[in-house]
Amino acid sequence: MYRLAIVWFFIILGALDLASLVLVGRALGLGPTLLLLFGGIFVGSLLLRRQGMAVWRFFRQRQLAGGLPALDFLEGLVGLLAALLFLMPGFVSDALGLLLLLPPVRKGLLRRVLPRWLMPFLTRRQKPQGPQTLSGEYRRED
Repeated sequence: MYRLAIVWFFIILGALDLASLVLVGRALGLGPTLLLLFGGIFVGSLLLRRQGMAVWRFFRQRQLAGGLPALDFLEGLVGLLAALLFLMPGFVSDALGLLLLLPPVRKGLLRRVLPRWLMPFLTRRQKPQGPQTLSGEYRRED
């Protein structure tokens, strides 16, 4: 269910990005549109490098300390998602990435939306497979 929703999200986002490229291209012309497009990709690559290294450092520090505060880690992952949205060619994905970088949006997403969305993945249970028995021989060696 959720996988299908994610696939549809990216299909719709791609279509909106393509439409935004055409509209901005008609309004500004090819040169300024490409400049804006590559500017967004450049910002995304810088953010991806910065956020990726920060999340990795945080993960390693917490792992060595014996714990992992989930909310802080998820905040870093949302920053990575914002950077990946900037890397996508288009202006709608850039706007979504910019929204994810704003602290009130990021905090609201982490505290309200993400826990509800992740809960089915965290509470999914394995189907019981029945009793598991081992069979074999026992020999006593004295």
